[in-house]
This record gives sequence, C-alpha cells and structure tokens, in this order.
Amino acid sequence: MHVPHVPLLKERNVRTGFFEREQIERILAHLPLAIRPAVQFAYVTGWRIPSEVLKLQWRHVDIEARIVRLDPHTTKNDEGRTFPFTAALQRLLETQKAEHERLRAEGIICPWAFNRSNRKVKGKRITTFIKAFRVACTKAGCPGRIPHDL
Repeated sequence: MHVPHVPLLKERNVRTGFFEREQIERILAHLPLAIRPAVQFAYVTGWRIPSEVLKLQWRHVDIEARIVRLDPHTTKNDEGRTFPFTAALQRLLETQKAEHERLRAEGIICPWAFNRSNRKVKGKRITTFIKAFRVACTKAGCPGRIPHDL
C-alpha cells in the first residue's frame, strides 16, 4: 500500500579532487628516486597503486606494441585492462626498462617494473610508499592528499 522509508547511508569516500600537473611535479621532487616512476605511472594511468601499479611486471609491458596490460582477475572488477602508451609513459617505461637491463647485467633477475635498486636492496618490489608520499605532499604544499588521488 505504501513504500517504506529506507534510510540511506552517508557516502564517506567521495573524491575531493585530483592532482594538477604542477602539484605532482612538486611532490615528485620530494619523493625518493626509486618511488618517483611508480607515482608518475599512477598519475598517467589512474591505476590502483597497491594492486595494479606496484604489482606490474615486465611481462605486462609490450614496448613494441606501446601498450600495458593487466591480466583478468588482477583488477578490482576482475576484468583485464589495457592502456596505450602516451609519450610520457613511453619515456618512463623505457627508462625503467634500461634499469631492468642494468640489474640483469649484474645477475639480478627482477620481474617488477617498479623496484628498489639501491646498494642494499636490488630488484626488490616496492610494496608501499605511503609514508614517503605523505611527507612529500606536505613538503610540496599539498598536505592531506593520498595516493588514491592520483
């Protein structure tokens, strides 16, 4: 006879903004060198950092076809995804590939596109960078921003 009242929950995960180019450039200047490429990649693609960007392997990157692929069942919606190279993305991935080849010449086999390659830890996958990101945002005049804003 009548429609019952159904109270709706308040949405708390509303995006409040995205990074502008000037902001991301200031933040990159304050990040450790090993983390910068992963942040740049996330900025260009908009991909999720922990599950997509930081788990990206070289088998997902086809430099000749100029495309990056994610396998089905590795994304939030379980569907595969492709992303065509932009000029910036191509430069970034070519630089990362050169670092990959340098590690290989040292006998270090690293499947990860984004890794730590300092003297102590070579070829280890970056698993998180939230603390460094927060510090860089504060120093860049963007406090309170989160990697998901990329």
